[in-house]
Amino acid sequence: MLKLVLKKTKDIEYPEGDIKVLKRKNASKVFSMYQNDTPERDIVKFIEIRLADVFHKLLKEEN
Repeated sequence: MLKLVLKKTKDIEYPEGDIKVLKRKNASKVFSMYQNDTPERDIVKFIEIRLADVFHKLLKEEN
């Protein structure tokens, strides 16, 4: 279980592919939101929307 958690943590810190692009495009915005005391729920919602966009893009590419 611990190995799985550590692997997931490394995936976040050192992402690849589409997640790497997502992180690069949005890291500064998320950090800015954090610095401006944006509520955590709003930051999470922002990230969820961007993740959904990536997911839908990938689905569209498969079809």
